[in-house]
Amino acid sequence: MVDRPLDDMSELEVMGRTLWVEVRGELIAGKIGVANVIMNRVARGGWWGDTIKKVCLFPFAFSGWNKNDVNYEALRKVAPNEHSLIICRTVAEIAAMGALKDTVEESCHYHDNSIGFPASWGPPKEPVKIIGRLKFYNNVR
Repeated sequence: MVDRPLDDMSELEVMGRTLWVEVRGELIAGKIGVANVIMNRVARGGWWGDTIKKVCLFPFAFSGWNKNDVNYEALRKVAPNEHSLIICRTVAEIAAMGALKDTVEESCHYHDNSIGFPASWGPPKEPVKIIGRLKFYNNVR
């Protein structure tokens, strides 16, 4: 078990854990899609932040980091050698190197298909890409 202060976690560790908590059950294409969303937000900057860590930890952006989220404790304590975390960390490393093709058409938003289009995103939009259970949007401002 690992439960370290966020200040001690590297950008790649935070991104790997973000992918793990958000899409550990998705196929690799879904993991890559969410990694693209993170990198697209970094590139866009603005209120999300301008680093991987700031984007991943931005309040309520990725629900697993919310202290009241059902997955928060698991996220903080997942073992570094957990197979699914290793896969997510590898995707994070490739994304951070800039070697990941953007498969989600510059999307900065996504949600699982188990929920409807979030009202806080404005009027409903059509996703530009659907990968597994994930719907991606590049038209939400």
